[in-house]
Amino acid sequence: MAGIDAARSKPADRGPRGSHPQRQPRKSKALNIPQNGSEADLHVTIAEFLDWALSSPAFYTTFPAGWGKLRGQTAFRLKRSGLKAGMPDILVFYRGQTMGIELKVYGAAASSVQRTTFAALQGAGVPIYICRSIEDVVEALNRCRIPFRFTSGRIAC
Repeated sequence: MAGIDAARSKPADRGPRGSHPQRQPRKSKALNIPQNGSEADLHVTIAEFLDWALSSPAFYTTFPAGWGKLRGQTAFRLKRSGLKAGMPDILVFYRGQTMGIELKVYGAAASSVQRTTFAALQGAGVPIYICRSIEDVVEALNRCRIPFRFTSGRIAC
C-alpha cells in the first residue's frame, strides 16, 4: 500500500530520508500541500479537511503538545496532570472507536518516545497511522470505517 504506514501492522515509520528506498515526495493536487511544506502547514490543511469532511457523530481533536518545548511550571503542571509524551497529533472518535493520526512531512520519522507511546496505544486497541498527505489521512479514515459527510461514507483517492 502506497503512502500510509499502519503502525499496528508494520513499523510506525520508514526512518530518515536515505536510510532505505522510499517513494518520492508528492504534491497533493486537491489541497496543494507543497512538497517542502512544514509540518504546521500539513496540520492546518488536515484540520480544515476534517472539519469539512467528517460526518457526525465522528469527532476529532488535535494534540499539539509537541509543537514546542514546554518549560518550567507549565511542563511540570501538564506532566503532573497526566499529559503523556508521544501522543499522536490527531485523535478521531467514532461510535466507541478511537484512532490516532501522526502527521509527518516527507523524510521525518517518529521519535523513540512516539514509537513507545504508539505501541502502548495499539496495545489498548487504538490503531495509529503515520500520514504524510491528505490522501494518507483519507486512506486511514477509510480503513477505520470513519464516515465522510459528503459521500456515501467513503472517499476514493
